Amino acid sequence: PPPPPPPPPPPFFFLADDGLRDSSTSRGLGDVYKRQGQAWQLAQEVDNAIEVFEEAAKLADDGKIYERLSYLYLVDDQFDRCVDSASGALDKGGLR
Repeated sequence: PPPPPPPPPPPFFFLADDGLRDSSTSRGLGDVYKRQGQAWQLAQEVDNAIEVFEEAAKLADDGKIYERLSYLYLVDDQFDRCVDSASGALDKGGLR
């Protein structure tokens, strides 16, 4: 009989060909966190997405990550954190 198929990769991953190892093309650790957070959000793993986006927000140059984090807090019924994150988004700026 043929061998069983390999297990699917976990949703939390790094790709070596992402340009993460090449400092001339890397967009930085904040971008890595952002991509991981997006993957968790698409998988509807809100708690995991929040954890990763909190790290991305610390490294962000604008308020877009805080804006997304605010939405995730709202979905997770963490209203005080939602307001704090929305304020952080406005403070950092760069929103539409």
